[in-house]
Amino acid sequence: MRLLNSRSLLVEEFTASRVPEYASPSIQNSQDKSLTHDIAVLSHTWGDSEASLGEWKSRLTRLRKSRQAGFTKILSTCKRARQDGFSYVWVDTVCIDKSSSAELSEAINSMFAWYKNAKVCYVFLEDVRSDLPSQVNILDVFQRSRWFTRGWTLQELLAPDYVLFFSRDWKELGTKKGLASSISLVTGIDQLCLCKEKRLNEYSIAQRMSWAGLRSTTREEDIAYSLLGLFNINMPLLYGEGKRAFRRLQEEIIKVSDDHSIFTFDTLSSRDSLLADHPKHFRNSGQIQPRFEARLTPPFQFTNAGLSLSTPLIRTLSPFWVLAVLNCFEVDTSHGSRLLQICLPLLGKDNTYMRARDPISLIRRPLKDAKTEVQYELQNLTTSIVSSYLVTYFTRVYPAFGAELDGVLKGFADDDAKKSAFMLIFPRGMANYRVVNAYPPGALQEDTSLFCPPFGTSGHPFSHGLIVFEESLEDTNANTTPSTTTGKRIGIYLAQSDDSVTCSWMCRLVPDPSEDFYDRSSETWPFETVPDDWSHYDHDQHFIVAAHSQLAYHDRPHQVVLIEIAFDVQAT
Repeated sequence: MRLLNSRSLLVEEFTASRVPEYASPSIQNSQDKSLTHDIAVLSHTWGDSEASLGEWKSRLTRLRKSRQAGFTKILSTCKRARQDGFSYVWVDTVCIDKSSSAELSEAINSMFAWYKNAKVCYVFLEDVRSDLPSQVNILDVFQRSRWFTRGWTLQELLAPDYVLFFSRDWKELGTKKGLASSISLVTGIDQLCLCKEKRLNEYSIAQRMSWAGLRSTTREEDIAYSLLGLFNINMPLLYGEGKRAFRRLQEEIIKVSDDHSIFTFDTLSSRDSLLADHPKHFRNSGQIQPRFEARLTPPFQFTNAGLSLSTPLIRTLSPFWVLAVLNCFEVDTSHGSRLLQICLPLLGKDNTYMRARDPISLIRRPLKDAKTEVQYELQNLTTSIVSSYLVTYFTRVYPAFGAELDGVLKGFADDDAKKSAFMLIFPRGMANYRVVNAYPPGALQEDTSLFCPPFGTSGHPFSHGLIVFEESLEDTNANTTPSTTTGKRIGIYLAQSDDSVTCSWMCRLVPDPSEDFYDRSSETWPFETVPDDWSHYDHDQHFIVAAHSQLAYHDRPHQVVLIEIAFDVQAT
């Protein structure tokens, strides 16, 4: 490791056993000359006239270029370090021999630890002036600094305990803790993390990735290499690999983490459906938090065929669509920190799927709000049984199943759901029941499991429709040829008040509905007339229906309500 002597300005080399001891200093006591073994580090953005190790070692070159910006900021760093009682400083431009790939790799893999162990990190903001006109707010200029847009400065912000910001003329602007509110606004990083009141590993992978979402680096590979420390990962550097570097980083994270939030990126903008090809695809994942239950998450890994996962799967009416339940949730702060379960829509069959859409949140209304008494053990109908399956690429799934998937490839596309829709799911299976009728005609799309009754029909200011299920019974009399007879019939009546985020919806069971029940309901509404009074839970004998979850998408003009149906549960 190389360090710059703040007094002699010479670059000194240290072996691992001889690196100056990281003793606890008192920054405020800058006159304490006993602080001779403490190290300060510099964080800055690179320009066109940066000093190199070779140039700095030449005293003549240092003198000749001392007025250039790259040299001036190092000299000013050393001056400030001497004032604060630090004998050594670490500056990336002159303390790394970048001509040595081995040394560069070691430095990048160690850099987070070096910043973390430093007693102070000086942040030099070359584009922030301190002599601003009175009408200009210094915090506004501070927040617009280029320093907040660069990839490498993210770890330089998070790793050190004590960070001190300076303007271009080396006037103190404040500390990381004192400016935490402003920094949080511009970076999206939680103030508790900035103030070291919450550890990095307490934030989900998706959250940490989102902090890097709007940052950039000169070299494409560096967007991955600059994040090694944030995830406590070490890996070799291979400049020239391009986007592959970010994929390798995610593969290394998966080896040591069971956090499913790594899969919650925006698949529509990423060229890879299994792993993101840039942190920017996590920009909308800043509110996704880990949710680790009492039991351990089953291991998951990449194979030569794709991603091998074991999670609960929510089955739907379609034989091709499932929702994979992940061990993370989204915090909806607009509704009092409501927790939203995160799922991945998957398309395929026989436990072989491809990712067909972005991650979705299940917005769950408490069943205690239902207008009927609900048994405690039935408050969540979604299965907790874990299924093992493979998530692979379209190029593998589609050729295997061919034309079977042609009708369902659209999945959750906007033109499918129109303004709003219901999605039918069967967490306990269909128990030999099948759909025999759906009203209005054409509203049910069985291949996508979506029920989309239109708005404004029959004079009602909401959408509504009826789905009728019938039990199939097989005659097993040994003296006759096996045949199928019909058993019980149950109708599920669904309605939504509008297509806004705050819409109301209802679900009601209709025992053995007649053929004209929907038409009669359209003429004379038999349920609660005020949407605010609608119930999202109903049970009758062995039948239960719950519509207390809503699928939420980013930047969507409509919503899809999840309809959980159970046919064989005794609700008494």
